[in-house]
Amino acid sequence: MKANADRLSKDIATLKTFSEPGKAGVHRMSFTPEYRRAVDYMKDQMLRLGMDVRENGMGVLYGTLAGSDPDAPPIVSGSHLDTVPGGGAFDGAAGAVAALEVARMLRESGRPLRHPYQAACFVEEEGATFGVGCLASAFISGERGGADLDGLVFEGRTLRETLREYGASAKDICRKGEKAKAFVELHIEQGPILENENLSIGIVESIVGAQNVAVRVTGEAGHAGTTPMKVRKNAGIAACGLILAAHAYVREKYWEDLVLTVGKITLLPGGTNVIPGEAQYRYDLRSHRVDAIKDVVAFIGRKAAEIAEEEKVAIQVTPASLRKPTWMSGHVKDLIEQSVKELGYSYKRMNSGAGHDTMKIARIWDTGMIFVPSERGLSHNPAENTKLEDLARGVDVLYGVVRRLDGE
Repeated sequence: MKANADRLSKDIATLKTFSEPGKAGVHRMSFTPEYRRAVDYMKDQMLRLGMDVRENGMGVLYGTLAGSDPDAPPIVSGSHLDTVPGGGAFDGAAGAVAALEVARMLRESGRPLRHPYQAACFVEEEGATFGVGCLASAFISGERGGADLDGLVFEGRTLRETLREYGASAKDICRKGEKAKAFVELHIEQGPILENENLSIGIVESIVGAQNVAVRVTGEAGHAGTTPMKVRKNAGIAACGLILAAHAYVREKYWEDLVLTVGKITLLPGGTNVIPGEAQYRYDLRSHRVDAIKDVVAFIGRKAAEIAEEEKVAIQVTPASLRKPTWMSGHVKDLIEQSVKELGYSYKRMNSGAGHDTMKIARIWDTGMIFVPSERGLSHNPAENTKLEDLARGVDVLYGVVRRLDGE
């Protein structure tokens, strides 16, 4: 049984049209009219298959194919329908339509499962509305709860108010007490590794841990023309020195195991003819190795003290809490590998550098992730693309995993 690439193409193309007019790329924010249209499309496709369809109190869409054993725990697959501002057509949507296509394949096979099969469409994974990534899945896993419904605010409205305006009840969201056979998410890689190595499938070992480190450098603003170099207290120079030092340290010790990014630097007061008196920025560190993250954070602290003395400035380093790596179920990873090998597709085991709903669902159920290649490694970009044949291969693998889970 193979996935229908034409159907996948139609699904992706249709979802792409549900985007806020006048915005670049695909711009489908959670709880908006555009988001509702995407949900309604997926709901209609599920109903055509005779699936039992419902939305929970957060607006997560579930479509369930009944199994022959009503007491068996469901096999669940899916991903998110929301996008980043000006995003692409495949991030999240690829996994949502993959779960739908597996339901179609199960129907067409004439061989019903023993377990119920459930396709899920998550909301607010990107965190572009309320500033919290993987929000719905965090509620599903029990990581977040009632206090967050009233504590999270966007444009003057709480999450609870937003849900009610959207048409969701804000009730019956958590599934912590429920059993599931497993949750398996297909997702585009969002990086260049599979394409560069000419591989079809990535079997995710872990979703990396992450930590942000805020840095504030305080020097003294001054005239760019009249202040001699030897007496300056240049916060900008100190900040750049610390950024380059951290980069060099990672290159030397963790070049294959950790990624470090500084995406924004604020220099104050911000005049082209004014020596910066203050600099603010953040490091974004990600790795599957907690020891590597901790070591780089410690190095930043030590180096900050050295540079502060050299440049005659004060440097405050404030690490945020560390999010530890989320490891996929060893058993589910093995089932994915069995499915890939049976199909004869090329693959590798790899880590995910991005966060996904799976890392929240892993708190309550066994989980696995299947990656398919991203052209040029692009994601969160209007040019984001995955070849349909690559997506279809991923769906084939997912279908095989569902069959294997059901046969246990």
